Amino acid sequence: MRRTLLPMLVVALLLGMAGACPAQDTALKPLVTVSFSGYDELFSDIDYIGGLANNEGMADGLEALLKLMTQGPMAAEDAPAVPGVDTKKPWGLLVQAADDSPGFPVLVFVPVTDMDALMGLVMNLAGGEADAPADGVWVIEDAGGQTLYAQEKGGWAFFVSDRAQLADVPADPAAALGGLEKKYDLAVKVSVANVPEAFRQEILSGLEEGAQMFMPGQPADNVLQQVKTMLNELNEIVIGWQIDQTTGSARLEVEVTAVAGTSLATQFSEIGDTKTNFAGFELPGAAVTLSAAGKLSDADVAQVKGTIAEIRTDAVKQLEDEGLSGAELALAKQVLTDLLAVAEKTIETKSADIGASVVLKPDAITIVAASAIAEGNKLEKVLKQVAGLAMDEEPEIAQMLKLDAGTHAGVKLHQLTVPVPPGEEEAAKMFGESLEVVVGLSDTSVYFALGRDATATLKQAIDASAAAPGKSIAPMRISISATPIAKFIAEMAPDMETKGMAGMLAAVLEQSGGKDHITITSKGIPNGSSTQVEIEGGLLKVIAAAAQMAQAAAGGGAGPPDAEGF
Repeated sequence: MRRTLLPMLVVALLLGMAGACPAQDTALKPLVTVSFSGYDELFSDIDYIGGLANNEGMADGLEALLKLMTQGPMAAEDAPAVPGVDTKKPWGLLVQAADDSPGFPVLVFVPVTDMDALMGLVMNLAGGEADAPADGVWVIEDAGGQTLYAQEKGGWAFFVSDRAQLADVPADPAAALGGLEKKYDLAVKVSVANVPEAFRQEILSGLEEGAQMFMPGQPADNVLQQVKTMLNELNEIVIGWQIDQTTGSARLEVEVTAVAGTSLATQFSEIGDTKTNFAGFELPGAAVTLSAAGKLSDADVAQVKGTIAEIRTDAVKQLEDEGLSGAELALAKQVLTDLLAVAEKTIETKSADIGASVVLKPDAITIVAASAIAEGNKLEKVLKQVAGLAMDEEPEIAQMLKLDAGTHAGVKLHQLTVPVPPGEEEAAKMFGESLEVVVGLSDTSVYFALGRDATATLKQAIDASAAAPGKSIAPMRISISATPIAKFIAEMAPDMETKGMAGMLAAVLEQSGGKDHITITSKGIPNGSSTQVEIEGGLLKVIAAAAQMAQAAAGGGAGPPDAEGF
């Protein structure tokens, strides 16, 4: 995820600072490209979403609202909402840059069938003169605090902030979108490799000054170095949104690529084909599943080890301030040292493998998780030392804790059973008479389970994992199923209104045929990585219906529909 979050910071910096720079007349390269697939595609998607919510007129209603906003109540019934626009072609925006200039000229292009009709609307909205100019160049005064110029060439309306740009607009501006308009409904591409060197240095200087101002005395070199690497070695960042009517889902995608041959490209190449030994921890029917595996770079290892060192220093200081006896302090420090040593050894393997699930039933919750580690025997020693300290402090814990409770498939199990206090009805519903916590350890793995049937569920996951060792998976995948979550809330919510709404949503989602997931997946691509967030059709239906209900409520309409009303 860090390889996605840091590029997002770079995007924010570039977009935030570019607007402050004046335009210059020089050789230009695209810095930011915004692609919109077009008017027809937009309303086709709206019509599709409306159909999911049993609102066949959603697209027509929104188009009528758009017409009212742009042309007022006197608009002709058959008038298009945006007159003069070619509804079948894409729109685009380009922010451009040059190596020898701090300027970032902006070019917007819109496909047109009637430039006079489109500009009549634009000029009316801007409060300007709506008559066509003799030279074909429209002047839009005070457009967001500046003057814009527009001209039609070859079926395209071009909008620029510098009139001289109109002499050099592309004959086919859609080609500048690079296929984004075919892959996504709406997309933004940032060409980081085209950022001028002077602007890169300006960004880094601003970051350094900000770090000194807002984080005085704190080490920020590591983050600054990572941002510097991103600015110098990233090639492109693409963020795209699409409603895929063929699969009945919506998708948000972030693609990050590095310049070939750079150290960052090498890091991305290590994503590769990832494998897990914890495939069984993706439990069937779970409300939430997580799997992550892959290799760590030297930079990752150094960063985590630095964090561990900081934790050690802070923890030792805190222990010394607790007023412990000499023997107690020595034992606590030893436990801390051993625990952090296991963490360091695990990081030094330069590999990660994690699996987890949250299982929700209407009246129960169970969580299981597993991770690859180094020196599992040492971690077990630490666990027993911690247990001993806890029992010395609270002798009654000895009655709840069962060390060496058993062994399953080579995994040593340790069990803690905590009685649910009387009167805690909600906890009793979820966990039964007692909360069961299980920790399992082998030489190379640590396991954890909590909740009702924790031990049985953990054994099930261990067995399923053993049946599929080294299974190929995406480097990171999180899947959230809405139906069991809605059912759980319907049963456990403290008030009737929430129970009723959750129950209604659960009834709707059960009709989706299992298409009720939000899934986040990360994978490797040439010289980069791709992260997708997919929303399946059952959830799209709920979202569309919720929007319809909110619209009805805002307009003083009827209350929430029943399940069939969705």
